[in-house]
Amino acid sequence: VVDIPKDMGIIQTDAVHPDTIDLPGYQPTYSPNPLQLEKLMQALSAANKPLILAGAGVNHSRATAELLEFAERYQIPIVNTLLGLGSFPQSHDLFLGMGGMHGSYAANMALTDCDLLINFGSRFDDRLASAPKEFAPKATIAHIDIDPAEIGKIIETQIPIVADINETLTQLLQMELPVYPDTSHWYKLNMTRKNRHPFNFDKTKKAEIKPQRVIELIGEITQGEALVSTDVGQHQMWTAQFYPFQFDHQIITSGGLGTMGFGFPAAVGAQLAFPDKTVVAIVGDGGFQMTNQELAILNDYQINVKTVIINNGSLGMVRQWQEKFHGERYSHSIFTSQPDFVKLAEAYGVKGVRLTNPETLEKDLRKAFSHPGPIVIDVHVAKDELVLPMVPSGKPNHQMEGVE
Repeated sequence: VVDIPKDMGIIQTDAVHPDTIDLPGYQPTYSPNPLQLEKLMQALSAANKPLILAGAGVNHSRATAELLEFAERYQIPIVNTLLGLGSFPQSHDLFLGMGGMHGSYAANMALTDCDLLINFGSRFDDRLASAPKEFAPKATIAHIDIDPAEIGKIIETQIPIVADINETLTQLLQMELPVYPDTSHWYKLNMTRKNRHPFNFDKTKKAEIKPQRVIELIGEITQGEALVSTDVGQHQMWTAQFYPFQFDHQIITSGGLGTMGFGFPAAVGAQLAFPDKTVVAIVGDGGFQMTNQELAILNDYQINVKTVIINNGSLGMVRQWQEKFHGERYSHSIFTSQPDFVKLAEAYGVKGVRLTNPETLEKDLRKAFSHPGPIVIDVHVAKDELVLPMVPSGKPNHQMEGVE
């Protein structure tokens, strides 16, 4: 707690704006050790199954263009973490998907089979590496991170590089590889897995709205160009799986602390920062109730956020874990009552609509998104839908459940 005396808050003074920020004791290393870069390039030259893991560090370093050039030059496939989404265009052939607990089959199998893993700015968290001792078991690990505390903390690293991601990639692109790795067979294997086992869901049940289809439609309506914020839970994972992220900082989500209620106010801030962009808040019916008072701000300033509630009448991810791992003993996860979100929005002066008909979902959702001001879209989805695939906690990434 920092206590600021009242007189300090009202005193008049001349503001001094320094040209640089000086934080005593914090001296980050921006430029990589050239000997370590040589080791990395030698390992790449000898690799048959190289793989890039792109985390949030790529986005923070604004290194997406450099990452794309590096991956294309050596034909190295890419796996994203949740917070790394957008660092590599999902429409690219080399993109295999998000890895980890709710990652794609292609991404998780590539993590399992690769012989060189180049980690740019990921901290190897437990949603990516639930079983650290069995993570990327065949691979030489190169870890590039500006924070030395992250390197070797979870996964043993053979080629540690403490540096800024952008600076590292810039220098790697200036180096010449004596022998290019032959990744043609590796490429074909990954494309086969990617095409055979995409993210999917049951489309045969026509009587209920599938949450995954809602996310797909949002991607189509916004042409994959919206800034998307989420709360935390099932809808967060469906958004990561089914929205076509294309550029850095496009997804705004609480991937570290996992804070419910984050998504809606984050969208408000994003819309204020980028008034000309489409901003979508994809939230759960649980998390939205934690911060829905910010509807007043939407109305006061006519902030054009499109808020989509994935309403399954529960704390969906809690319910999913109770179903799969706790004998279907549902404790405090299923709502017996909840507010009328349309009336709640209207009480704040914001337009609200409720979507319940799967047959008219696309038409209704497009109409809602065409509303010229802020809107709350309450979509009632299938209550028992699970986020799949899923790597159970403590299991290695290749032991996925729910892969078709």
